[in-house]
This record gives sequence, C-alpha cells and structure tokens, in this order.
Amino acid sequence: EEVFNNNNNNNNKDNKRSKYNNDKNNNNNRHQQHNTMASSIPAPADLFQQNPIRFIEDLATSDQTAAYGNTPRPSSAETYFISAMSQLHSKNYPVALDKLTKAVEIAEQEEKQRKNLQAKEALAVIQLECGFVHWLMKQYDQAVVLYTRAVETFGGLHGKDSPKMEGLFRDYAQLLDAAGKKDEALEVWGYVLNKQKK
Repeated sequence: EEVFNNNNNNNNKDNKRSKYNNDKNNNNNRHQQHNTMASSIPAPADLFQQNPIRFIEDLATSDQTAAYGNTPRPSSAETYFISAMSQLHSKNYPVALDKLTKAVEIAEQEEKQRKNLQAKEALAVIQLECGFVHWLMKQYDQAVVLYTRAVETFGGLHGKDSPKMEGLFRDYAQLLDAAGKKDEALEVWGYVLNKQKK
C-alpha cells in the first residue's frame, strides 16, 4: 500500500478507509489514536526555511537533476524556474508562483516528449517548488496536488522505504495537516515515526 497515493482520487481514499473501518469500534479507536498523535505533528517553525530544494541533491538520480537551476544551458522550464527562485528569495510569491506554474506546464510537455528519467525528475523538482509556493500562500489544495505528484515520482524511483524519502515525507505530512487532511497526514507522519524507530 503506497503512502503517497492517498490523494489520487476519492475512490482510492474510500477504499483505503473502508479497509480500516470494518466496524464502528475500529473506527472510533482509529480516531482516538489520531487525536492522540495529532499533537505530534509539529507545524513548521519557519515555513520559508522548509524549501524542498534542500532535498534535491539526495533525491536526484543524476548530477544534472541535482544541479537543477544551476546548469550551464538551462531548458525553457529551467529558465522560468531560475527566475522564480529569484522572486521567491525576495518573497515575491505571486510572481514566483506565476513563473513556476509556467515552468510546470513546459516541463510536463518536455516529459511527455522525452519520456526519460531526467525529464521526469525535472518535472518533480518544479512541482515540489510550485507546491511549496502554494503552501506559503496558504493555497493548500493546489499545494497538496503538486506535492503528491512529486512524492509519487521520487517514491517510485527510490521506494518509499528509502531514507532519502524521510525528509520529504515529513514535509508532506505537515502540508497535509495544514490542509486539514488529518487522516492522510497522520498516516504519513506515523510512517515517518515508525521508520525512525527501526
């Protein structure tokens, strides 16, 4: 069962929930556990400092992806990405979001055309960054969609059990919590805590 597939569609979510809600007692117990764990999901101390770009070197499978935004001959999507990062550094969120949205559109087309790992990773990097700006602007639904896609991509590459995924899962849980998606947030957060115990 994939932790990062919770938000793909309502059917998947309903199927997952029905698995845990076999009877009223199980349902009540689960919510009691969630209420107990809820306080253990800390809100970011300084969200601006949680830029997901900090994970890219670990998550990337190529040097070019690891250096995304600093390559000698940037693609069109990367050019928009670089410009957006400059705007983000200045906390000009609306302009940064506009440029990242454009970068996502271009990267999606590039990924469809090239159908290679590098293009897929580049798209995931931009999706994370675009989702992050949505998060900063408290546009949680859009942020969750973009983070979910990126988490699925990197989770598919490394496997959800990889230590490389832990930091991204922590941020993902915090975002889901901020978005009011408590069940999903607690599932992801519980997974992170269980990994830390091993």
